[in-house]
Order: sequence, then C-alpha cells, then structure tokens
Amino acid sequence: MESVKININNLGEIKPAEIINELLSRLKERERDIVIRRHGLSGSEKEILEGIGKAHNLTRERVRQIESVGLKKIREAREKEILSKIGKLIQELIESHGGIMEKEHLFEVLSHYGLDGAIDSDRAVFRNFYNFLILKVLDGFTEVSKSDEFLNHIKLAGKETGHLDGLVRAIKKAIADKGKILTTKELFDVAEEAARELGITIVNSEDLDLSRYYEKHFSGDEPKLLAEKKSLFSVIRAAKTISQNVFGHWGLSGWPEIKPKNLNEKIYLILKNHGKPLHFSDIAKKIDDVLFDRPPIVRLPDNQGRAGKKTNVASAHNELILDNKFVLVGRGMYGLSEWGLKEGTVAEIIAEIMKSAGSPLTREDVIERVLRERMVKKTTIALALSNKDKFARNGNAFFIKADNVEAAG
Repeated sequence: MESVKININNLGEIKPAEIINELLSRLKERERDIVIRRHGLSGSEKEILEGIGKAHNLTRERVRQIESVGLKKIREAREKEILSKIGKLIQELIESHGGIMEKEHLFEVLSHYGLDGAIDSDRAVFRNFYNFLILKVLDGFTEVSKSDEFLNHIKLAGKETGHLDGLVRAIKKAIADKGKILTTKELFDVAEEAARELGITIVNSEDLDLSRYYEKHFSGDEPKLLAEKKSLFSVIRAAKTISQNVFGHWGLSGWPEIKPKNLNEKIYLILKNHGKPLHFSDIAKKIDDVLFDRPPIVRLPDNQGRAGKKTNVASAHNELILDNKFVLVGRGMYGLSEWGLKEGTVAEIIAEIMKSAGSPLTREDVIERVLRERMVKKTTIALALSNKDKFARNGNAFFIKADNVEAAG
C-alpha cells in the first residue's frame, strides 16, 4: 500500500489497526498502554488521566509526561510514506470543503469510503485512529472546539477562516428574515446572496468527487446539489444554529419545525410534511417511524423507525383535540387550520361555501369545494346536499333555503 497512491475511493484498503500497531511498536510497554488508553486506540472509550494513573499507580502529571514522550516518538514517523499519503488525502478533503469541516462531517465522509460494511468495533477503531492521526501525529490540521458560530471543527492550520463567522451570521439573519423553513436549494440561494453582499467568494472545488457519499446519505435532488456546492454546505453544516430537520428542510436550530421538542410540535411537523389530513392513529405511527432524535443532517432510508417507547395514540389524539391549529375534518381525520380547513358538519361546510359563492352551485361544484376542506366521501357530500330542510335546487343548481341563509351566516 505504501507505494500506491491513496485516493478517497481506495481508502478502504488502509488498515488502521496495522498502522496503529506499527506506530505503537516504537514505544515502551507503559508508554504504549497509556497512549492506547488516552486516545481509545483499541476502539474503547478514551480514558481520563486520573483513571489511567490509578491503573499504573501514577499521578496525573506523570501520566501526562509519559504520554507526551510517547507522542513525540510517534510523531517522528509522520514522514512515513503511508502517513504522508493519508495526510495529503485528508488535506485534499478539507480543502475541497473550503478549508473547514465539522468534525462529525469529516469522520462521516472518511468512514463512508474507508469502512463500507464494517462492524461497529471496527468503526470505533477507525474513528479513534483518524482522530489521533489528524490531531496528534500529522502536521497541518487544527481543531477548533470553541467558537461563537461553529460547532467543533477541523481546519487547515494557518488558513484564515474568520470571514466565515460573518458569513454564518449573515445567513442566519437571512433565514430569520424569511421566517420559514427552506429547501436545500433555497438555503443555498440565500447563502450565496449573503456571500455576495459580503464580498466573500465560496470556491466549489470539483477536484474531489464525493457523489457516492452524498447519494447514500441524502435523497431526491440533494446529492447532486451538495456535491456541486460542498464548500458552502461544509460551512453551513458546521454552523451551530443552522440545522436541517428530518424531512430535509432547513432553518434556525431553535425553530420547532427544525427540532420539535414535544408531541404537539412533532404532530404539527408530521402533518405539515404530509401535506394532507391524516387519521390520529396514523399520525402516532408516523411519529414512531420518523427518527426525530437522530443527529441532524444524517438521513436514513424511509421506514427505519427507532426501537423503543412508542407514541401513545390517546396522547396524540388529545393534542389534536385541544389545539385549534389542528382541525377535525372527518371521522378521526385531522389537518392544519393554516390550510384553510374548517370544522363543522358537512352540511354546515356546504352552507358556508354556498354563502361565500353568492350564487347557486352545481352538485359537482359543491363536491369539489367541500373536498378542498374536508376529507369525506363524495356520497357523504351528496347525502348532505339532499337535505331538503337546508338546501333547495333549481334544475342542477343548489342553493341554501331562504330560512337557512341567516343561520349560515
């Protein structure tokens, strides 16, 4: 492997465990154990200085000193051909994303190409290996864990990224001004306009083809769009307060439509995304089918609900009954009042429609208009329309009986 050029598509040929063992072979036994424990290189959780000290009967400071000696020996191997090639690939990956990648995003891309089909234990070793390599062994990378605008991220050492803070602030303001959730394309349009106004150029590199990664993690038109604009996407993904909901829409992280915190907000988002009325039991089922608690951005195939506590159907029904933003439009069927749906019997809806029309309507007109507001069978509408106490007809034209006009108003 050392004589072969490493690219993103053959990353899976790299064996992290073998490289780790070779690097650790340079250390004395105690140094090796401390470095392994401190950085989780066996695939386990990283251990704190105090816990390692107890295992070796050492003070925290002495553990730190031994770790430092071990890391210095390992860093002497940084020019080793395989490590140099891995470093160049990671540098190329971060450069293609505008010089900054949220840490989880970086590991997600590396894992996609380097761990296809791997078991969880391999995944833990892989992640800890690359974290160790990037931050403790190789030159050229900086971890930024404290930032007003960004999540924990990796950037190229020496690369100025301060202008991106201003860009994120401008994008947040533009989203807030829109006051609604956005599609990915709409978000990019908003972000690119903000960048133009600030005089910031976002270079969308085509040097690294990550289409396989985007096709697996995203759906619809997003893979192509994200692959084309991965630099801008990387900035947005790293932003602390801009998030994507489970249905692929973007907004500010505190918005209920982005991160619903309770059952009422989840019901609303389910209905809004579905776009038409649903039975209350189906709403509860869809809440269970949607992974509301999964990390933002990462998408999974449909129907991969989480195992565990199920949504209580009666609780969902109570929320629908008690909040006037939900409208009962049929037997157990609920929609959103913002859709213009109205409550009431079918006959009451017909009377309201006729009053608003201001002139007689044909049976077909009545049925069509009622179906816009209520999810009922056509025969139910026809039956209500045949109520001679409420409605009269002249040929094919129906109207409210004179003594019912005032009541309809």
